[in-house]
Amino acid sequence: MVALVGEADRRQVPLADGCRTTAEWVSARLDVDRDEAKRLADLGVRLEGLPVVSERLAKGEVGIARAHAISRVATPDTEQAWMNRLSGYDLAGVERHVARHRRMTRRRERRNHDESFLSIQPSLDEGWWRIRGGVGGLAGRVISKTLRDKADQLPPRRRTPPPSAKPSLSSNSAWVTNQRRPCR
Repeated sequence: MVALVGEADRRQVPLADGCRTTAEWVSARLDVDRDEAKRLADLGVRLEGLPVVSERLAKGEVGIARAHAISRVATPDTEQAWMNRLSGYDLAGVERHVARHRRMTRRRERRNHDESFLSIQPSLDEGWWRIRGGVGGLAGRVISKTLRDKADQLPPRRRTPPPSAKPSLSSNSAWVTNQRRPCR
């Protein structure tokens, strides 16, 4: 099925049927949601250059989700190594492993840089700080590590705050470290 979607994309069948994208066409023809249609359309195009992944998918040795994840990072020279490396992982593990090794395009790198921002707004008495933004991976890790390290130096949180007090976001290290737990 994925090979047929790739062939339909190469022949521009979706455009002839009046669809804007191959994913839109797949969604309409196969009655699948947009995410699954996008995955099938992307995989159909990528499999053209990945014969090992394509063959294993056709034989049923790997599923669509695993093949799609591997196709995001593999090249014709490295696809067998990726298949071997990820064979012992479940799908969540495959996604995590691929996310760590995903190739960054110049366009995506530029977009990440251009869209990064950090806004820090103190209240008049500096008793409350509002921090908003979005930053790249390295800057995010630096900020997270700094907050975790500094949170250990803050006084412990009051057990029963007065009714008029606003909740403090940085009152102890537990708040900072418990907000985002990585999957292991």
